[in-house]
Amino acid sequence: MNPKNEPADSQQPATLPDSDPTSSQGRRSLFKNPIAILLLMVIAVAGIIYGAQVLQQAFAQESTDDAFVDAHIISIAPKVSGRIGRVFIQDNQRVKKGDLLFEIEPDDLASVVAQRKAALESANAQQNSAEASLKQAFAHVATIESGYAASSAIMDAAEAAAKRQNGDLQRNKQLASTGVISSQEFEHSTEDAVVANANLLSKAKELEATGAFLKEAQTQVDVATAQTSAAKAAVSKARAELEQAELQLSYTRIIAPEDGRITNKSIEPGIYVQTGQPLFALVPEEIWITANFKETQITHMIPGQSAAIRMDAYPDKLFKAHVDSIQAGSGSRFSLMPPENATGNYVKVVQRVPVKIIFDETIDPKYALGPGMSAIPSVNIQTSPVTRIVILVLEGMALLLVFVGMILLLRRKP
Repeated sequence: MNPKNEPADSQQPATLPDSDPTSSQGRRSLFKNPIAILLLMVIAVAGIIYGAQVLQQAFAQESTDDAFVDAHIISIAPKVSGRIGRVFIQDNQRVKKGDLLFEIEPDDLASVVAQRKAALESANAQQNSAEASLKQAFAHVATIESGYAASSAIMDAAEAAAKRQNGDLQRNKQLASTGVISSQEFEHSTEDAVVANANLLSKAKELEATGAFLKEAQTQVDVATAQTSAAKAAVSKARAELEQAELQLSYTRIIAPEDGRITNKSIEPGIYVQTGQPLFALVPEEIWITANFKETQITHMIPGQSAAIRMDAYPDKLFKAHVDSIQAGSGSRFSLMPPENATGNYVKVVQRVPVKIIFDETIDPKYALGPGMSAIPSVNIQTSPVTRIVILVLEGMALLLVFVGMILLLRRKP
């Protein structure tokens, strides 16, 4: 074939794709484009900042999803048996301390209170009677004591008279033997002495009788005193029984012991309840988070460290809190059936340690947080110096990239 008949362009060598000047110029212009440089710089800085945050969160925070809302749940139960009269609460209602929750029909206990009041009045009457008898006994003793004193004085006078007459008789006896006085005078002196002695004996008997009366009166005082003491004791007993009956009557009105919300309500008017029967629960306003961290997570965790809590029910809300305390022992050790590691084959398992986390802010009522709700707490722990240095280096790299990007943009040729 004649080569002259071939097309003219068949003699030219083929151009390789990678030697296309247009594509090389496009790549070179890409790095000279300020928008591309700024975009790359933003992506690099964002990547470094994100990496620093992830590193900081990994080393400076401890988090767990094994956490729940906890509270002191108060079980409400009646202290007396009876039929429910009126109920003043509804399910999930908020109540204040002192609010009336429900009433038990008080008729039976009111009758007991009336009986106790009557018994107290009777006991008071008996006490008044015993005290009056005691006063009368004291007055009787005082009267007899006065009579005894008078009898004693009369006896002393009779004794003095008898002594004088007996002395005169002895003297007259000597005088009569010598003839100084007549026998008739001696006989009169003898008669006077006999009368005086008889009078003395009579007054002695009267004094003895008065002394017996005085002892009897004193015995009556002792008896009246004992009766008064018994009456006072009866009054005290009747008053105590009345107070007990009134206390039982007051138990028919059940009031809220704390602020909180009514949960698990199971009462209606007309039902009969027994003493100690749980009727519903009261969840107080004070709640906290019980977070079960792994034992390897509490190495640098101490009370007072700040924490952030997210609730599964409200994922968009971040609650501020702090670590209150760390339980002295794992949760399994205080369970109903703690593990017995001394028998059988032992397999090491990372234990969970309950940590109490308290909210720093008052919970808004629109967030219905209650015991058992799931939470995810993150505790800001103390990081090591090496971790802080690495984070500072990453942040410095981000600043350096920003500085280099600014220089490239300023030195770019128009």
